[in-house]
Amino acid sequence: MTAGGVLVAEGIFGVVRGRRGRNGERQRGGLLGGIFGIVFGVVFINIAGFISEPAVDDPVEITGQVVGVERAGTSGENDTQMYRTRIAYTVDGESYEFSPRGRSSWRPNVGTEVDVVYSRSNPEHAKRIGGIEEWGPRIFAVAGWFVLLTSAFSLIISVALIVFGIWLFRQGRADRQRSGEDRGFFGDLAAIARDVWAGKMDVAQTAAGTAGGGQGPGQPDAAGPAHGARSR
Repeated sequence: MTAGGVLVAEGIFGVVRGRRGRNGERQRGGLLGGIFGIVFGVVFINIAGFISEPAVDDPVEITGQVVGVERAGTSGENDTQMYRTRIAYTVDGESYEFSPRGRSSWRPNVGTEVDVVYSRSNPEHAKRIGGIEEWGPRIFAVAGWFVLLTSAFSLIISVALIVFGIWLFRQGRADRQRSGEDRGFFGDLAAIARDVWAGKMDVAQTAAGTAGGGQGPGQPDAAGPAHGARSR
């Protein structure tokens, strides 16, 4: 029963699978961690799609030039100044200008040459290639898919742990009922939960398979090791 309760706790809270954050506190996973991870992954993927420049039909690559730099708000906890550029290019003697969607904390110099691709059938449609405007969205997309896939895998593990933990818990209850114990299902569950919150049961050590006394109610005493082993 204790092992089943611990597996359920691990599936819900992710105690053993948690990591320590930058503030030194342990960040737990479990069901909520997996769900939040999937949400963040989807958000990152959508951000990548939003900041990506639209595709250019029948593209032609030429060299453009930065003709202007404007402030584009701030970013981050330190309110880092962000910049957006204006890029000019010439097609058949006619000049065109555009501003990429992306922003950068690095302020480019006016007159810097950059790579541009424009549409042969519609020269006004162009985008910058290379630089943060191109690889920035890719980083968001890769990070989003990585978080999404790893969180989905963690969520599957959490569900499996919960299901298996409930099965073990029910098996333990069946043994106790055969021995004459008539406490209800929720009473048993509440007893284990109280031990977890009171610190009498070390979830991390028990889930990792560390043996020891005082790991919850119904544990064997010195007079009954055989029966205790079967109940766990």
